[in-house]
Amino acid sequence: MKKIVVIMSAYNGEKYIREQIDSILNQDYTNFYISIRDDGSLDKTNKILNEYKSNNAQIKVEFGENQGYSKSFFDLLKKEEADYYALADQDDIWLANKLSTAISDIQNHERDNLPLLWFSNLDLYDGEMNYIGTPNPDKRNYDLASSLFTCIGPGMSYVINREARDRIINYSTDTIHEHDFWISRVVEATGKVIYNPKSFIKYRRHKSNASQYSKSTSERIKLGLKRLITSDVYKNTKEENILLEERYRYQMNEKNLKILSMYNDHSLKGRLKKVLTKDRLKDNLRNEIIFRLILLLNIL
Repeated sequence: MKKIVVIMSAYNGEKYIREQIDSILNQDYTNFYISIRDDGSLDKTNKILNEYKSNNAQIKVEFGENQGYSKSFFDLLKKEEADYYALADQDDIWLANKLSTAISDIQNHERDNLPLLWFSNLDLYDGEMNYIGTPNPDKRNYDLASSLFTCIGPGMSYVINREARDRIINYSTDTIHEHDFWISRVVEATGKVIYNPKSFIKYRRHKSNASQYSKSTSERIKLGLKRLITSDVYKNTKEENILLEERYRYQMNEKNLKILSMYNDHSLKGRLKKVLTKDRLKDNLRNEIIFRLILLLNIL
């Protein structure tokens, strides 16, 4: 049985982290361990993690200074040695068959040196674990064009194989702002993404969540406008897409390299070509029009 490491970055997670760890320990896939990095918590998270570490051989814990969840995840990804790597947030609850399903799906697609990323849908719950609903599966194709501008799915559901992990850590990740967004782009460009529309996570939606999935529709619209006006997120996305092409151009097939090169062409001619592309990048017509306007204005 292949070995899985579940990696988790924890920060001030005392309220919910026990439930999450317990749900991971309850997996029906047995050959795994959990590696947790505490990212400078100021509450009782350290004490809770030390208790788990002392009482369970499947749990590794390290304590460090606060550096943000993305760098914390990348640190763990670089340090751990396993066949598969699963990402976990600190405040959700996993169904018992999450890991076994992911590995079964991945192994159906494995071949030599092919990076693979598996992700799934999720069920939404409030802070007290009352069911809210399940998002409709995205109607877009999960392809490179769409993944260049939007993280393809919830990072806390990701499972990647060793080939994907090795490809990601071959280069410095110090300048990468969102670990799951970068992971999905690298695998889309150089490997294969596998989506399971079923849910294997009870995602706890509360105000402390960093993920977009914790936001309502109106909150996401406000966040999008704020990013447009005050944030560097679009600038960062442009820079990282250029970095993706520079680092991985020789590991991409001709089709993907052509797509990436087109979206990285920010000349007037290149922007017009992007606006007129047949690629469908958003889930509805209104968002598609807004997005193409953003491309034309060279914001992205």
